[in-house]
Amino acid sequence: MWLLAATKRCVVAALLGVVALAAHAETGTAVEYYYAAWDQYFVTAFPGEIALLDGGAFGGVWQRTGETFPVATQPIPPFVDTCRFFSVSFAPRSAHFYTPFAAECEQVKANADWQFESVSFYLALTDANGACPPGTAELYRLYNNGAGGAPNHRYTTRRTAVDQMVARGWIAEGNGPNAVFACVPSPGPAADAAGIYVGVSSDGENMRAIVLPDGHYYIVESLPGAPTESGVINGTATAVGGVFSSSDADHFPIPLRVVSGQLVQPISLQGTYSRQATLQVQLGATPTRASRSFTASYVSGSDRSPSLEAVVGQYRGSSGAIGGRRPAHFTIDATGHMSGLADAAGPFETACSFVGTLTPRAAIGVFDLTLTALAGGECVFGGRGDSITGIAYYDPVAAEFVGFLRFLGPNMIFFIANK
Repeated sequence: MWLLAATKRCVVAALLGVVALAAHAETGTAVEYYYAAWDQYFVTAFPGEIALLDGGAFGGVWQRTGETFPVATQPIPPFVDTCRFFSVSFAPRSAHFYTPFAAECEQVKANADWQFESVSFYLALTDANGACPPGTAELYRLYNNGAGGAPNHRYTTRRTAVDQMVARGWIAEGNGPNAVFACVPSPGPAADAAGIYVGVSSDGENMRAIVLPDGHYYIVESLPGAPTESGVINGTATAVGGVFSSSDADHFPIPLRVVSGQLVQPISLQGTYSRQATLQVQLGATPTRASRSFTASYVSGSDRSPSLEAVVGQYRGSSGAIGGRRPAHFTIDATGHMSGLADAAGPFETACSFVGTLTPRAAIGVFDLTLTALAGGECVFGGRGDSITGIAYYDPVAAEFVGFLRFLGPNMIFFIANK
């Protein structure tokens, strides 16, 4: 299925099977794994590596701990190169090591026991007292002191995890009284509630909520008692201490046919959440709808990188905006390349051909999405050569693809399509 949503006073343009979404900050997510037989931890921010481990590589011995932390994906101050090393000198065990310190990186490069692999991501450095720069948060590094015959380091943003590891005999490595190792981008305002949720409203509508760590959320609603999508609620939220709060929500209708007079309507939205469990939301009344509520359950695994292989195929359905729907079709290949066409609804519109790119995110089940118009005339989402960015979500059970793209204007464009 395709849907498109926009933020307040902005058009969300979605193309052929996608719902448009706002661009996110230049950050990634490092995911932690644990190998019980070796009592060793490993962390990676490479989406391909995450997908392999989640898919059972190496016999499935490396399992997620549930711990993640944000990392910068560009060397923009105050973030600096973080070197990654690998060693097989402690066979049968192997070891990885990360450092953002230039001197330590050069020192380890000179050690024959370690192989420099790459700059893996970017961290900020503390001062001598362990204080992090503004806009960043503490990251800790712990060392097992060679227990088990091989060095192992654990990286965490949780102080309680540090205390637990120290109690087990691990050594905290860092500056200041709290031994802060380095600094990561501050978690997004809704990181605690991030994920994908599904449920039913008090009016009998199917509800799907996608909450991103940066606070952007997209709630797709169906007609009461039917699977047909009828609208998108979009805005930004904070999630702190179980309270989900938003002050800029907008409701975008998705009419079944071409109509006039449809308007984007501000809507109040407040709720509660239980991390990776439930999201409960109260929606205020609008000029055309009474107030309602819904409870949605967290989709297990939605904190994992999505599979490009799963979305490969041909899709057909409808596209449109708050003014109505029209036929649409597109294809996605194994590299994440998209191409397709949104048909014109009448003689005064231009069919919109486009190409796009899907890139899996690391720690939430969505793709980053970029679409570029190819049509000679003005497409509903822009003219020839115009590119827009957003996110996309694929539901493997229903073989539906949902995407959100952001575009300036008083409208929202959506796509609804299936394989």
